[in-house]
Amino acid sequence: MKFSLMAAALVSGVSAELGGILVCTGPDATGPCYHDTYSLNTCHDLEPSYANNAATFAPDGEPFYCLPKALGCDEICRSPTGCTFGPVDFAYGNKFDLGAIGWDTIIESFWCYKNTSDPEPTDTVDPTPEPTGTDEPTGTTTPTPTNTDGPSCPVEKRKAKRVLV
Repeated sequence: MKFSLMAAALVSGVSAELGGILVCTGPDATGPCYHDTYSLNTCHDLEPSYANNAATFAPDGEPFYCLPKALGCDEICRSPTGCTFGPVDFAYGNKFDLGAIGWDTIIESFWCYKNTSDPEPTDTVDPTPEPTGTDEPTGTTTPTPTNTDGPSCPVEKRKAKRVLV
């Protein structure tokens, strides 16, 4: 059974990898570049010669987005405002010039996720939840604030340590 499911996934093209990302040292896809496809829901360090040296970070057009990080994957963000400037997808305006926001010398790693938002409504049902009369959460989450000021992200780089209690 496992073999047939795996074979079906291969034949149908189903994968945890939606698309690729073009990374270049220069703006507008100039300088040395590489393009690779990355699995979703995991952290990826940039190639060593591109860490803190990537002016182009351009995801392909598939429905996914990435969160660039000012740290390597094995480092812990200790900034109260976060260590990313927010999501980058195919439509992101500065994907070919991270220097415009001061991140070309900061980006070290990134996470990618499937884009599950539907840009256009598919029906006429009002998506606003009915009041429940309680103070309990309704299942929605508030995004964590991220640093949009570029290089002002205070980051303490140190390896994660396991604490035994």
